[in-house]
Amino acid sequence: MLSLIASDITIIGAVSDMDIGCGRATAVGERADGSYADIRIEDDWIDWQESRYKQAELDACQWAELSRKCPIPQSCIDQATGLVAQSPVVLFVNSDLLQMADVCVYSGAAAGHKWQPYAFSNDGRTWRGYATCCDTEASGRIMAEWAERLRMWFEYRFQWNAEHEELDKIADFELCAARSGDARRTAYIHWLLAAGREQTTLRRLERFAQREFADLTMQDVDRERARLSRGDGEATVGEVEMMGYTFPDTEN
Repeated sequence: MLSLIASDITIIGAVSDMDIGCGRATAVGERADGSYADIRIEDDWIDWQESRYKQAELDACQWAELSRKCPIPQSCIDQATGLVAQSPVVLFVNSDLLQMADVCVYSGAAAGHKWQPYAFSNDGRTWRGYATCCDTEASGRIMAEWAERLRMWFEYRFQWNAEHEELDKIADFELCAARSGDARRTAYIHWLLAAGREQTTLRRLERFAQREFADLTMQDVDRERARLSRGDGEATVGEVEMMGYTFPDTEN
């Protein structure tokens, strides 16, 4: 494992396109001389690049630059030695996901982290949201909370016969946030349910869902549809409101 002095490095970006609902990515660090590199202390060596290559890499969307530099988080530093003890990650979330999950970056598991706005542009489109640098465990807790909120919202909107376009967006965000096996399996089933057309559902199942869950079948999707159609989903109005969910505005 590499020995890096944490105070010698500031985080300036993430190895990610940031064009999805949310995600976590390897942090890009910079030294005082302007050289920069992916910060992965598990590697045998770090390939520091000269600052003159930075703009070309950004233009090619090889990594995304944060709006302002930030230090390596204390949770990633060995306090006795000042060395980087674990690789920091950049956690980012699209503003649309935050609104749909009815959360903000200053509450719940996300509270206490130093968030900053970001804007990522590619192919004429711009994605906006918030990003922070943290350790892997913290990013997992935060994303799990978002995934659970989105699961609840999907069940609620499905039971109220929301349009497939709305359900598809919720399920897509849920799949972005879900990290654990059970949560991702549920998110995939919701994504398949939201497809609407049988042909689209089958294509998603075969090309995507079954690559991660080989035993997932249309029977699983049908069972979930039947469960939610009976009103058996956990996301009843009373239960969700008790958890503080205020429900995004909707016409349905």
